This record gives sequence, C-alpha cells and structure tokens, in this order.
Amino acid sequence: NLVVAHQTCNLRKTDCLVGLHFIENLIKRNEFVIKSHLPLHMMPHHSEASYLYIARNPFDCAVSFYHHTRGFAQHYDFVNGSFDEFFECFLLGEVDFGDYFANLVPWYKSRGQDNILFLTYEQMKAQPLETICSIGSFLGAGAAAVVRDRKVLRDVIRNSSYDSMSRDQQRWSSQRPDNMPAFVRKGQVGDWLNYFSPDQARRLADKFDERAHGTDLKTLWPEVLRAARD
Repeated sequence: NLVVAHQTCNLRKTDCLVGLHFIENLIKRNEFVIKSHLPLHMMPHHSEASYLYIARNPFDCAVSFYHHTRGFAQHYDFVNGSFDEFFECFLLGEVDFGDYFANLVPWYKSRGQDNILFLTYEQMKAQPLETICSIGSFLGAGAAAVVRDRKVLRDVIRNSSYDSMSRDQQRWSSQRPDNMPAFVRKGQVGDWLNYFSPDQARRLADKFDERAHGTDLKTLWPEVLRAARD
C-alpha cells in the first residue's frame, strides 16, 4: 500500500531527495510531496494537504514484497528466503510496514473525505488516462492544468509506463545483487498465480474476508478473490 501526501506539488528531478536531506529541504519550501507507507493513525493530518492512497490487491502485493525484500541484501537477511516462508510472515503481518489489512482498511474507510483520493494499482494499469486525469483534478492547481493539456498528458502516461520506469533503475533504488530481479520487476496484475499454492490462496482469501468484514472491500478485486477460491 502506498500513501502520497501532497501539497501543491511542483518538484523538479533534482528535488528528489530521501531521508534527513529530504526533510531538511521540505522546511525551506511550501510546496512538496511525500511518499509514505504509513497507516492512517500514524500519518500527520493537515486540512490543506491532499492524500493520494494507492492499494494493490494483497496477493500481488505479497509477491512483489517478497522480491523487494530478498533483493535488498544490505537491509534484510532474506536473500535465500523462499516465497513460502515470506507468505507466512505476510499473513501474520510480520513484515516491514506491518499488517497489510491494518493499513488498508482504515484508509479505505476514510476515502470519502474531500482531501483523500483512494485508487487501486489495478485501476491505474487498466485505465491510465482516466486515472491520471482524476489525480490531476483531485490535486488541482498545476496538476489540473497538466491533465488539460493533451500533449503533456500523453507525456505523463508514457513516462509513468512500465517500459519507461523499468529503464535506468538507479533512479528508484540502490544497487541490487546481480542474481535478483530488478526493483521495477514486472508491473503485472495476476503474477501471484505463479507463486501461490491453492492452500495459500484460500488462506489469504479467508484473511481478507475476516479483516474486510463490515466494508465493501470485496468490490475492489472480485476477480482476484474468485480466482483465489477456485
């Protein structure tokens, strides 16, 4: 799950800093964007900020997170870890950023607030133009002007595509071992089918039902949940 807190963003490429340097730079300006994986209760709230939340179905999320974890040998002792091992950790919420559902459910329940836009990764893949336009309209100001300019909009779609983002990956992450998948790995929907056993799929679907109780979260990924039980 990904949270982007935005306040009249106008960043240049040279402004893409991380950690302490990024925080120090923020206090010098009134326009900035922050990428975060924080749950709702830990995210500082400001009425003038815009919050863009992007959720990915938990099955593909688990697979992507597995490759992310084992590919950063300098941070995790999991280079030789198996997906079966990672799945058990994911199901228990014993991974970085904590439990998937503890993050997803509160943000989903808050999606009706005026300054929160809730999207799914699957939406973005299936309808890039419509999704980018909705983001621009939501953020307003310069972002709204971008999506009104069809030429610039086409550039945004092209530069945010998998083909574009998978090139020159040092832009996105530190060096990964040569025998590991790239940081921007596949960008596909449904790759989980190549990893999950029928029992694992059923267990995660059961966990989804349990944690989504009282919400209509099932409407986000009905085909995925159906496939998990087939």
